[in-house]
Amino acid sequence: MSIDAKQVYQTHLDICSAAYLEEDYPTLLRHLSVPAYMNSSDHERWVESAEELEECLRAAREYLRKVRVEQYIRVCRDATFEGKSRTRIVGEHDTFILSGNKSVIPPYRSIMTLVLDNGEWTARGIASDVHSLDYSMFSTRVMEQFTEKAGVPPRRRSSRK
Repeated sequence: MSIDAKQVYQTHLDICSAAYLEEDYPTLLRHLSVPAYMNSSDHERWVESAEELEECLRAAREYLRKVRVEQYIRVCRDATFEGKSRTRIVGEHDTFILSGNKSVIPPYRSIMTLVLDNGEWTARGIASDVHSLDYSMFSTRVMEQFTEKAGVPPRRRSSRK
């Protein structure tokens, strides 16, 4: 039986989105690998450890609680296997963050890489078309705190004109 990349990708999105809203960090950390990258439209960051990743996830979740987010919906647009081994998927999805029926921030698109590791699909990194001021998971302040702890200066992308 053939595995469908879009189905694997959407299942991963659903598991992680539910765990994120429920603050189930052990489940999230099982589905996210480190080191990993987290890029926004104006900032990029490598996350080196599970502790650092969990701290980032908790900070972003706190932001969502403050703005009364009730729904965190991610919908796969496309996903394909990369290479013949079929152990790597690159996909694209849209994210909708809602309080009631209103968007907390404008919907945005992301590209994420999944890797099959010991029978589990784990996210290796994500690049999102969201400005860090719109969403605290990517906030410059949060990213810089993690970078300072590692003793590495932050890398910022230049503004496009």
